[in-house]
Amino acid sequence: MAQIFLEEYPSQLNVLRAAVQARDAKALERSAHSLKGSIGNFGAESAHQAAFALEMMGRQGNLDHVEDAFRRLESALSALKPEMECLAQSAV
Repeated sequence: MAQIFLEEYPSQLNVLRAAVQARDAKALERSAHSLKGSIGNFGAESAHQAAFALEMMGRQGNLDHVEDAFRRLESALSALKPEMECLAQSAV
């Protein structure tokens, strides 16, 4: 599962980035929800909470601080990536 996550999350993050840049609340909600589900499989609380915050911003249509929230998610995913790589390697 970790390997699949590593392969898929960059494209999910790109979709989310496009929603942030377009300030598209519906697309933001959908893409953040999807990524949050993927993250949830690994108990990565920081990344999960960051994705949840973006999902809620989209749901509520409040995009005032969406760029900051997206940066928090990127940072949390960057911190998570090495752990996921270790998990993927140990599963081989």
